Amino acid sequence: MDVDDASVFIARFENGALGTFEVTRFAGGNKNGKRFEINGEKASIRWDLENMNNLEVYFADDEPGLQGYRLINCTEEHHPYAGAYWPAAHIIGYEHTFINLVHELMNGIAKGYQPAPNFEDGFKNQIVLEAVETSSTKKSWVRIDSIN
Repeated sequence: MDVDDASVFIARFENGALGTFEVTRFAGGNKNGKRFEINGEKASIRWDLENMNNLEVYFADDEPGLQGYRLINCTEEHHPYAGAYWPAAHIIGYEHTFINLVHELMNGIAKGYQPAPNFEDGFKNQIVLEAVETSSTKKSWVRIDSIN
């Protein structure tokens, strides 16, 4: 059986930005570590599934003595989903992500809008993964629009 237990790749976006992606099942100390981090010239943001109730943000234009990541609690009632569950500051869990998906699907059907993510989003994701595999095989850059 071939299993992609680790992968690292870079992406070049239309606007010239570069992205780095890393996926592994071998990162010691992680039980189910799924992290997203986006770093830009003026700000950065990161989120971790193992600490899913918090979002960290950094702004480069903060005063030097105040610079650093800010921790935002995403379980306050102002969050679009948190208010439907518990009082403010009570945590939401992994299972709530599935409840939210079903909620979006049912609302989309009832109110006539396309929920996100949708099938097209999943298909586009698969195209990106196919481009990564093709790039690895060819050992060269591969344009997303070249994948059939």
